[in-house]
Amino acid sequence: MPKKLPKITMETISGLAREAVNHWREHLPQRYKTLKQQGILFLRAQQAADKTNKDHDILVDQGMNWDQAWELVREKYIFLPEEEGASEEPTNESYQLAEETQREFSRIMKEYRENKTR
Repeated sequence: MPKKLPKITMETISGLAREAVNHWREHLPQRYKTLKQQGILFLRAQQAADKTNKDHDILVDQGMNWDQAWELVREKYIFLPEEEGASEEPTNESYQLAEETQREFSRIMKEYRENKTR
């Protein structure tokens, strides 16, 4: 018989995952609502936090400054750009910044993988 996993709640997730939940609630209301209705909001937030920490550690291990690595990875999984209509401010800059961040992160990860195989 499979072991039952403990219920994941706002109280059991990490601080970074809680920041994701709060950010998604405010800036990505549709995503927040969908994940909550599916019963996986806290799971996805914890997964996003875990991926952020893992990617951050990889960059720091590569020699990148801690703060620079954080700036690069924080918007990849946690602080995603706002959904259209989530605020009264235009979101084009947010999307452009997220795209630039994603491209830069992809470039760095590609370099990391290439250096690792040498």
